[in-house]
Amino acid sequence: MIELPISIVLFLIFKLLLLIIFLPSALSKLSNLTNFKHALLQYQIVPVPIVWLFVVTIPVAELILPICLLLGIGHFISAYLLSLLLIIFIVAIGINLLRGNRVSCGCKGASASEQISWGLLIRNCLLSLIAFLIGIFDQFQVVNESSIIPLLTRILVNPLTLFLTMGILVSIFLILKLIETGSSFFIHGFSNN
Repeated sequence: MIELPISIVLFLIFKLLLLIIFLPSALSKLSNLTNFKHALLQYQIVPVPIVWLFVVTIPVAELILPICLLLGIGHFISAYLLSLLLIIFIVAIGINLLRGNRVSCGCKGASASEQISWGLLIRNCLLSLIAFLIGIFDQFQVVNESSIIPLLTRILVNPLTLFLTMGILVSIFLILKLIETGSSFFIHGFSNN
């Protein structure tokens, strides 16, 4: 019998988990784009003139990226893009929670009744972390790494992971700064008029 390292089995399970979560979500949104558009507009973040760009792009990404992960297409880039998509969801949910808006999450399109919550935000954080770890695993083939120091060195000197990490940190800093200054965008958002 072939024995696989536990890390390979664990990351395969993580990839299957992401597929199980995102595939039904994508299919639900794609089956009724108008309902998903209404769910996105509730967030009051995306300007109305370009909302259709997001209405089409998000479910297509949710459909393609987990399949690519599972099949090994695009390897770590698919994982990093899925992690960034989840970060976008985290930011949108966080902004609306801070505003006090309890809107439908839009996870399964507008027809689902699940509202945004801190629990949903935490779940998306964990899923983003899982996708990011899959990306690191796929990019650096972390199967039998004997020491964490060489792995961290390889990750930090890699331009792509360094760029993504810096981008995430800068985004978090900017969001916190905008919240601190009481930006009217975070309080009112884009008007739907």
